[in-house]
Amino acid sequence: MAIFKANYCKRGKTERSLAKASIRYIQHRRGKDGEKISRTLFNQDGPMERIDAYSIIDEAKKGSYFYRFIISPDPKREDHNHDLDMREIAERTMLALEERLGVPIQWLGAVHADHAPHLHAHLIAVVPKRLYVKDFMALRQHATEACLEQREFLDLVRGHERERPYPLPTVARTTSRASSWKYRHAAGTWGRYGKIAAHRIAERHRLRPFRTCTCPRCNAVHIHTARDPVHRCSCGLLLHRNKTRSLTRSRGKELTLEL
Repeated sequence: MAIFKANYCKRGKTERSLAKASIRYIQHRRGKDGEKISRTLFNQDGPMERIDAYSIIDEAKKGSYFYRFIISPDPKREDHNHDLDMREIAERTMLALEERLGVPIQWLGAVHADHAPHLHAHLIAVVPKRLYVKDFMALRQHATEACLEQREFLDLVRGHERERPYPLPTVARTTSRASSWKYRHAAGTWGRYGKIAAHRIAERHRLRPFRTCTCPRCNAVHIHTARDPVHRCSCGLLLHRNKTRSLTRSRGKELTLEL
């Protein structure tokens, strides 16, 4: 089972400053050899800059709690190959928190895979009320389920690759009737902004297709989604970069789209 730790910044005049200090920590914590590291911050919309992360703290409503979460997959049962997509797991866990509280949650995070042998993600979330033990137990269960689903998928891909002399492209989608039912009824239970919030979370919950690729240098199998503009192996090798789209006008012709 995944480890799920949580605490919140001490309430008072300095709570926002403490939250920003936590952002700097998760982005720049030194590696195991003491080297300086700058990690990518992200949220449900993808990579983000630190100034955008600060804006989440500054724009939080008065009385909000700034929670700090750590999600760490079991290194034996869930992450024995050190290859889980922690961004996807973090997104699904925070989505579960939104479902539980019935309100949209602003959050951000960073993946740590360089100062400890176990892969883990640090998250900072703006929560409208205090959470209790039963909430943490539910979030831990959702994080564990997300880890196990990815593990099963990745192990299946590895099994196919052992049987074939060439990489096997794999795409997987998951849907949940129960979750879809909740989103259809969210508009009627979340008040004035229910339709906007329900649409936003429904779009976020629609899981992007999982894709896999194998690093030619270290033979590690990686899972990623089509949204990732750049995908790099843990050994440092660039595996792929999404093509950019641009519109060009040919002389005397219509606008054409080039990839």
